[in-house]
Amino acid sequence: MTNHSIDAYRSYAYSEGLVKGLPMSEQNLKSLESKIDELIGFCAHLQQENESLREREASLLKERSGLIEKTHVARERVENMVERLKALQEN
Repeated sequence: MTNHSIDAYRSYAYSEGLVKGLPMSEQNLKSLESKIDELIGFCAHLQQENESLREREASLLKERSGLIEKTHVARERVENMVERLKALQEN
C-alpha cells in the first residue's frame, strides 16, 4: 500500500469519524492511525509469508516429481529382476 493510499484512508477516517456532529479526537485519530499502520505491517508480513509458502510448495512439488520418477525406475528394475529370476527357475 502506498503512502498516498494511507493518507487517503486517514483523511477518509477523519472525515467519516464524526460522532453526533463532533470530529474525532486527536487521541482517537492517533489510535486509528496506529491500527492502520499495524494492519499495513501485518499485510506486508502475510504477503512475505505467502511468497515463502509458494516457493516452498514449488520446491516440494519438484522434489515429489523426482521421487515419483525414482520410484518408477526402481519398480521397473525390480519387475525386470523378478522376470529374470522366474526365467532362471524355469531353466
